[in-house]
Amino acid sequence: FLPSYLSIFYVIVGIGTAIGFLFASFTLSIWVDPGVEPSNLEPEDDNWVGAWWIAWFVVSVFLFLWAAPMLMFHRGKSHTSTTVTETQDSSEEGDDPMKKRNTSDSKT
Repeated sequence: FLPSYLSIFYVIVGIGTAIGFLFASFTLSIWVDPGVEPSNLEPEDDNWVGAWWIAWFVVSVFLFLWAAPMLMFHRGKSHTSTTVTETQDSSEEGDDPMKKRNTSDSKT
């Protein structure tokens, strides 16, 4: 199973990187203030500042939506601790379920 998991992981990493570069090229073509267009600058100009923060915002919203269902899982199973003395005491009193099961099975 390990080789298939590793291959799936590397494919997702490669696709994610490609999508990231495409998304960055789109967001960097937008001026840093989306509502304002500079009159003397074009995206090809060296002084152009792209809206790099849009990608961070979109990715953080996506990760939050991805993690929200994970927060609904239980933190962990509550474990009850039984000590050796409690187990020995219950078997001495005749409350052992295995002894009851064995005696009922032998009668039938």
